[in-house]
Amino acid sequence: MDLREIILLCVLISLVRVSIHQSVITSLTVDKSDEIIGDAVRINCEVTKFALKFLTPKFITSLAIVRQTLNESDFSTLVSLEPLKSKDIYKLTLLTPYSKVWQANYKTDWITISTRLNLTLRDFQCDDIGAYKCVSAVESDRDLYENTTLIAPITVDLSFAPHKGKDQLASTTNAKENVSLTCAVKGPSNIKIVWKFATVSSDENIYSEGGVTFYPATQSNTTSGCATMSYISVLRRTLQKSDNGTNYYCCVTDDKDRELARKQFTVWIQDSHSHSTGVKVSSMRQSLAVLLFMYLFKTLYLTN
Repeated sequence: MDLREIILLCVLISLVRVSIHQSVITSLTVDKSDEIIGDAVRINCEVTKFALKFLTPKFITSLAIVRQTLNESDFSTLVSLEPLKSKDIYKLTLLTPYSKVWQANYKTDWITISTRLNLTLRDFQCDDIGAYKCVSAVESDRDLYENTTLIAPITVDLSFAPHKGKDQLASTTNAKENVSLTCAVKGPSNIKIVWKFATVSSDENIYSEGGVTFYPATQSNTTSGCATMSYISVLRRTLQKSDNGTNYYCCVTDDKDRELARKQFTVWIQDSHSHSTGVKVSSMRQSLAVLLFMYLFKTLYLTN
């Protein structure tokens, strides 16, 4: 087996693995504004089937959007979709709570082999805040595929001091300088602030080096019956040259440690050699990948 056949075999094996291990993908997206109280919120649940043979969207045995509000102990179904056995259509069941005006629809795509279930919550109110989940069941498979998100009015403001430059999301400062990052969050009462960071050469991690202050939450105001709480946390540290290019994240999570929102700030160190090096890493990798591809193409195809 020559080099060309080995490469083609590796590509084929990787494609087969993707088809096996990612045969079903359940996605959940939410269309909403930042201040969602009183606005319409659209929840989109989509299930896509990846298979080696052609199938119709009838592979789904059930599809539903469920939720658990802050006052509920368990999830309840909002809308469900089930295929009828007698006809090639679906049964759409909308379980609208009392005094709510909601709309639901669905769409199947025979080309991408997917089914999309949409639910619009009109006039989103305080009692609608909670975790929303897309749950799907597939034929010949006992597993349930789920994807969860939390819908709540949350705003995050992240500031850096002393700030230098016009970029609101980054600042260039000096080594050994004392700086602070202040994160101010407004949202419901069951959230918390978590600091994370990522250097140029490391992945994202929870910040645990000390110098972080969490202030007690206070009630900010009441909008449409919603009690909005204010949270403030300050991260203080003395910068080193190794901090050049470090990203700091103010993350907002719920009581189950699910991330709901975040803001990012990048710190650059003045006259640091790694500043320019870190900026160019991505473009250098892309250039090397292009050169490798051109070399393999020329070696394997043009020479035959």
